[in-house]
Amino acid sequence: MAKTTYRMEMQNPDQFVQKENKGTDFSILQVAEPYPELAKFFHTVVGHPWRWGGRDGWGEKEWQAYVSRPGFEMWIGYRAGTPVGYFELCHHEAGDVQILTMGLMPKFIGQKMGGPLLTAAVKRAWERNPTKVRLSTCSHDHPRAKDTYCSVGFEVTEVIESAEENPPIPSFWEWAGK
Repeated sequence: MAKTTYRMEMQNPDQFVQKENKGTDFSILQVAEPYPELAKFFHTVVGHPWRWGGRDGWGEKEWQAYVSRPGFEMWIGYRAGTPVGYFELCHHEAGDVQILTMGLMPKFIGQKMGGPLLTAAVKRAWERNPTKVRLSTCSHDHPRAKDTYCSVGFEVTEVIESAEENPPIPSFWEWAGK
């Protein structure tokens, strides 16, 4: 199946359109000490339905290097104390902030928490005083991901087409049972 990747940027905080948090029981907390198992857990559970790849062969060493790099931040969204999603940021030496990953646990998709989670990620990114905020998404992501990013002010800066073949993806429970 072909894959289209969209590289997106927000060049100025004035472009940012915040999404209202309508639930008073929704909160976001920074993980003070990110650790490999937590990052792997969220990446696996949140990313599995969307075929997030690139880390399948990572062991503890690679995950440790990932969460230990300078400028890395991990944040978790909660509804009434229950983790519902997360995002990861990296402030790069070049001055930009990248939203590395962002998403909801499958159980909470469609419950109006993606907008507030994305708003928190973008707000935090701009708090770091970057030259720009950037992210990537692709045609394998949630069907509304690209439009959601555009709705808060991101613009597509590059489109990459690939003829990547992907096998059918098993359910999370089939995959986790292996």
